[in-house]
Amino acid sequence: MNLPKIGMRTIKTGIAAFICALIGYTGIINNSFFAIGACVVSMQNTIKDSYDAGFNRIKGTILGGIFGFMMVYIFDHNILIASIGLVLAIYVCNILKLQSSILVCAITYSSIAYTISTQNPFSYSFHRTLDTTLGVVIGVLINYTIYKPNLLNDILSNIERLRDLGFHLVRNSLLSKNIDLDDYENKLSSLISIINKHDAEFYSDKNIGEYFEFEKIIMEFKEIKIHLYCLEKLKGNFTISKENLHYLNSIFGPEITNNFKALEDAPSNNLELSSVYNYHLNEILHSLEDINNWILIHSKKKLVL
Repeated sequence: MNLPKIGMRTIKTGIAAFICALIGYTGIINNSFFAIGACVVSMQNTIKDSYDAGFNRIKGTILGGIFGFMMVYIFDHNILIASIGLVLAIYVCNILKLQSSILVCAITYSSIAYTISTQNPFSYSFHRTLDTTLGVVIGVLINYTIYKPNLLNDILSNIERLRDLGFHLVRNSLLSKNIDLDDYENKLSSLISIINKHDAEFYSDKNIGEYFEFEKIIMEFKEIKIHLYCLEKLKGNFTISKENLHYLNSIFGPEITNNFKALEDAPSNNLELSSVYNYHLNEILHSLEDINNWILIHSKKKLVL
């Protein structure tokens, strides 16, 4: 049985948790459990996501700690009042647009307001926030310093896969097969998503983004999708221009192109629709050629940049 490899994110989570536990043994933090929990949550696929997840946890812990301390300090451990306080804590999170912090806020609040403890509520709230903050900091630093996520290489790989799919869909169209654009749309959405993540990263070089002209590539792929849709709607026995035949032959070979006549040799009654078909096919082929040339140039430099 072939087991999957342990991912780098999993390894980094283990390293960060070890550091949190080690710090806990030294007594620098009060409870390493909360630090490790925050550390695990903070270990995301990107540095930006790590920061967001960790910071949301800190905000939730602070709010939950404040509300929990106030309720215990004023009303002691009255479960009815504590339940009302929980509603108020969640309500404040919604008002402050901290919906992603609600769960942590509620857990922190409940651990203070519903638990009878000899520990001072203020001290517990303070140390809980401190432990969480330290765990977030460690998680983000480990994610940043050890095998930093390489979104740039991921972007180039996604562009290559989408280019290959474009050629595959053109081939299916030439063979009068149905073109399923759902997969193309999904891959395009994934490419746009990862480019947006790259641009949002704290460490990303904006000059690299401009150099690679990601926006131009996205527009090329969007135009290809439109023209592929038109080819699907124009299904029929059309003739192909000599320019397109020559290019298609260089890509797919004679097994595809031998089935088509050149547009210049076609019967005149089919010229109008064939011209429309060739227009869309030509736009797709030129866009794919531009993207292919772009990949050939930049794939040689992606490991350097």
